[in-house]
Amino acid sequence: MTRTHVWKLVAFFAWAVVAHTQTSRGTVSGTVMDASGGVVPAAGVLVVGTETGVRRSTLTNEAGIYRFDAVDLGVYEIKITHPGFKAYVSTGLGVEANRTTVIDAKLEVGSGEIAVQVSAEAQMAIVRDAPLRGGNFLPRQVSELPLIGLNPISLAR
Repeated sequence: MTRTHVWKLVAFFAWAVVAHTQTSRGTVSGTVMDASGGVVPAAGVLVVGTETGVRRSTLTNEAGIYRFDAVDLGVYEIKITHPGFKAYVSTGLGVEANRTTVIDAKLEVGSGEIAVQVSAEAQMAIVRDAPLRGGNFLPRQVSELPLIGLNPISLAR
């Protein structure tokens, strides 16, 4: 293989990686805990698009974790309920492309008719970039990847 063929191959794989990892949706995830920090399994989690009215729901798992994948971009409201606890409501939750927005909730003991409302602007919402989970790579990052068996010094000869 000539050096030109090698670089064309590298460019092709770089393009394939970048094209494959792009997404136009985001993820919403978090952990539901009680006031003492214990996890709350089987809590109901509802995400509602404030602009579209789209509703998605799930239950937390045995570790108190919920997750919504492939969430359309926009602003959402999240409501978390469980018998014996006050409802937790967070508004203004922004979902961005190829990012995970984490909203961890602490439920307070009380009647389900009382809700604790939190604004996402006031709350420190944690947004984790997807590259930590295999997301976007910049072309510069791809070109700097080490290639096994491809020594630039040997190509110059």
